[in-house]
Amino acid sequence: MTVAVAPPPQAPICEKETFSLPDQMRRGIFLCLSGQTIARILNFAFMVILARLLTPRDYGLFNLASTVVGLAVAFGDWGLGSAFIHRQDDLKENASAAYSLNLLITLAGSVLLVIAAPAVAVFYKEPAAKSLLWILSLGFFLRGATFIHEASIRKSMRYGRWQTVLLTSTILYGAVAIIAARRGTGPWSLAWAVLAMQGGAAVLLVRMSGLSLSFRIDRARWRELLSYGKHVLAGGLVWAALLQADKIVVGKYLGAAALGAYAVAYNYGRMPLALLGSAVGEVMFSGLARVQNDLAEVRRLLLRSVSTLAVWAFPLAAAGLLLSKDAVSVFLGDRWSAAAAPLRIFAFAFPLTIVAAPFPSLYLALGRPRLSFWMGLAAAPFLFTAIFAGLAGGAVGVATGVALVMLGIAVAHFCVAGRIVGLSAPQFIRPLVFPALCSFVVFALAEATDLIIKTGFPYLRLFIQGGMFLVFYGAVVGLKEIRRNRILNVLPEPMT
Repeated sequence: MTVAVAPPPQAPICEKETFSLPDQMRRGIFLCLSGQTIARILNFAFMVILARLLTPRDYGLFNLASTVVGLAVAFGDWGLGSAFIHRQDDLKENASAAYSLNLLITLAGSVLLVIAAPAVAVFYKEPAAKSLLWILSLGFFLRGATFIHEASIRKSMRYGRWQTVLLTSTILYGAVAIIAARRGTGPWSLAWAVLAMQGGAAVLLVRMSGLSLSFRIDRARWRELLSYGKHVLAGGLVWAALLQADKIVVGKYLGAAALGAYAVAYNYGRMPLALLGSAVGEVMFSGLARVQNDLAEVRRLLLRSVSTLAVWAFPLAAAGLLLSKDAVSVFLGDRWSAAAAPLRIFAFAFPLTIVAAPFPSLYLALGRPRLSFWMGLAAAPFLFTAIFAGLAGGAVGVATGVALVMLGIAVAHFCVAGRIVGLSAPQFIRPLVFPALCSFVVFALAEATDLIIKTGFPYLRLFIQGGMFLVFYGAVVGLKEIRRNRILNVLPEPMT
C-alpha cells in the first residue's frame, strides 16, 4: 500500500540534456554563483539591520541551539541524497525509496531533538536554549523531508530552480527576523525566521523538483542506497562535529555573548568559502559523477576548477585581511567590537581554503565517500587540541587554532586528490603561484596607501583601501585572466 505525497507533475525527474556536460556545468556554476552572491548580499544586509536590533548575547543564545541542529543535519539524510545523485539508473524507483527512508529518519531526528532540548539547556546553563531548539527542530524536519527533492534538482542540473528556492527562502528569513526582532523577541526572532525559511523552501522544492513520490517500504533498495550513503553519513557526521566543535566549546566555556560575537565573525569570515566553494562543489559533484569512468576528463575538469578558484581565493584572503579591521565598526556597530579580531583571522584563512573546494565532490563522484570520513577523523585530534589550547586566548585564540587546522586540511586535500586522479604537486601548485604573488603585492600597495593617506574615519579608510585593492588587483590579474577567458569560464571547452 502506498500513500501519495504529491500529484504527478508535468516535468520528468531529469530534464532532457540539450547542452554538453562542460556547458551544463559552466552554466550551473554561473547560476549558483549568481544566486548565492545575491543571497549573501541579502544576508549581509539583514545582519547589518539585525545588529542594531539584537545583542551579541541574543545571537549567541540562538547559536547554542543551532549548533545542535547543525550536528543533526549531517545525520538527517544518511547520505541518501548523495547516493541518489551518484546512481545513474532506476531514477524513479531510487527517488521513492530514498524519500521514504529519509522521511522516517528525519522524523526520528526531529523527535530526538525535542527530547534532547532540556539536556542541551542544562549543558549550557541557558534555559532559553530549550525553546529555541524546539522551534528549530520543526525547521529540521521540513528541511530533511525535502532532501530528495533538492537532490533531484541538483542531479538534473536545474540550478535556476534551486537558486529561485534559495533567494525566496533568504528573503523570507530576513523579513521574519527583522519584523520579529523589532517586536522585541530577541533570539527567538532568528529561530522563527529559520522556521519560515525552511517552510518556504520546502514548499518550493516540492513544486519545482518535478517528482512524483510515494511512501513505500523497499528494504532491498534501501540497502543499495545505504551501501553508498553510509560512507557519506559517516563523513558528514565527522565533519559536522568538526565544524560545530569550536562553537560548542566557546558557548560552554566563554558564554553566550562571546559565542554571538565569535559566530558572527565565523559566518562572515567564511562567506567567500560558502559562496564560491558551495557553488563549485554542488555542480562539480553532479558533473564529475557523469564522467567518473573517464579519468582524463576528471583531471582536466579538476585542474581547471582549481586554477580558476585560485584567481578568486587569494585576492579575497588579502582583501579580508585588509578590510575586516574596519568592517565591524562600520557595518555592525561598536557593540560588536569583540567580533573584529576573530573576523580578521577568519576573513584571511577561509578564502585560502576555497581552492580545495572541489575535492570533497571529487571523492563522492568517484564513489569514494569514505575518504572524507577518514580525513575528518585524522583532523579531529588536531582541531580539538587547537580549540582547547586556544581557549586561553579567548575567542581570538580559538579562531587562530581553527584557522590553522583548516588550512592544514586544505593542503591534505590536495595530497589525497592528487594520488586519486594522478596529478602531481607541481601540477596543482603552478596555477596558484601567480594569483598568490599578485595578491601579496596588491595587499602591500593598499597598506602603503593607507599609511600615506592617513585618516581617522573608518568609513573613509574602508572605502580608500577597498577601492585601491580593486584597482590594483583588477589591473594586474583581472585583465590577464579575462584575456585568457578564465574568470567565469571555470570548465574547459567541450573536446572535439
